[in-house]
Amino acid sequence: MALAVTTNQREVYYFDVNICKDCPLREGCYNPGSRTKTYSFRILSKHHEKQLKYEQTTLFQLRKGIRSRIEHKNAELKLHHGMARARYRGLFGMKIQAYLTAFAVNAKRMVRLLEQEKRAS
Repeated sequence: MALAVTTNQREVYYFDVNICKDCPLREGCYNPGSRTKTYSFRILSKHHEKQLKYEQTTLFQLRKGIRSRIEHKNAELKLHHGMARARYRGLFGMKIQAYLTAFAVNAKRMVRLLEQEKRAS
């Protein structure tokens, strides 16, 4: 009755519209005048299913709200402080670069906050 085609992440069924016209269950399924009728669904691995369930939890929703603030800081590090490119080779060198860059950015932020505090008082 249907031709099934499986792609990388989807399974698609193609139905013969002439059969759909005579089907007693066509209400809500077949639109008069349609040339084709397909039904598709995603094929999920166990890992994807687990991730989708996690995304429905309240913990994920809370973390999602915090993420935007963190991403702004990461973008600043990347755009204005050289984190887009590694200065040293290896994981250890990259860690040192990240720590020193974060220290410098935080020091700048502290100085800026202290100056704002002095102006306010």
